[in-house]
Amino acid sequence: MKILYNVSVAVIFGFVIVFGSLCTPSSMYAQSNIDLKIRQTDSIHLDSIGQIVQNYSNGFVSTNFDGIRNSIGQQLIMINGNFSSEPVDWQAHQFLNEKEIDDWIVMMLNNAAPFENKIAIKNVDMRGNSAIVVTLEKGQNKFRNWENEEVAYMLGKTSLEWKIIGIFIKNVKNPD
Repeated sequence: MKILYNVSVAVIFGFVIVFGSLCTPSSMYAQSNIDLKIRQTDSIHLDSIGQIVQNYSNGFVSTNFDGIRNSIGQQLIMINGNFSSEPVDWQAHQFLNEKEIDDWIVMMLNNAAPFENKIAIKNVDMRGNSAIVVTLEKGQNKFRNWENEEVAYMLGKTSLEWKIIGIFIKNVKNPD
């Protein structure tokens, strides 16, 4: 039960951090300058954020551990949409720390390969040190096939690098 509680807290905390849903009026005013600066930056920043997601996908297709790992931060949370647009149906899938991320990548490359995946980036949005990349994906691995799958990648910027810190896949559910 404690593990489920810790995962639930991590999920809620992750969404609060990524989506900024608990802004106070004073923080909203402080963020307005950030929004203005982002709108004035050129598209290179948004393109580089999208490239992180492309590198992550390409790493699975080419079975390149480093390509995948270099795209992910020190922690990663995965949420399954359970084939629903309704947040009450969404499921916490897993929360991984550094070594666990490495083990998960190795497991996926050893057990789920070969991968095929084509992604089309539908949207990239950035605010301060947070970003979201929404993709439409088509592919397969040993576990499943997907077509027109909406995926949201949450990214955070630490130091000078953007890293994937969360993944939401709408059309996946936890194993029974």
